[in-house]
Amino acid sequence: MEQVEYIGKIMDDGHIYLPETVRRQLKLEPDSSVHVILSVKETKSLSAEQGWSVFKEMGKEDQAGCLQDASENHDRYLYEKQP
Repeated sequence: MEQVEYIGKIMDDGHIYLPETVRRQLKLEPDSSVHVILSVKETKSLSAEQGWSVFKEMGKEDQAGCLQDASENHDRYLYEKQP
């Protein structure tokens, strides 16, 4: 059984977002059964300077075609919000 570990977030509606890269790697189809183990990750806040540093690095390692339907899914990709 292949396993993938990633850090995700719980959406406002209680669902967990599963990135497309994970779906592709595991070759998941709709209605696939998966074994899920959850653990809470402690979050630490960034200073304003650290936040800007992260922001300035965004998009420097982009790859064409990695964000399917980017204009339609703008909020999901940028803010991890479901439309």
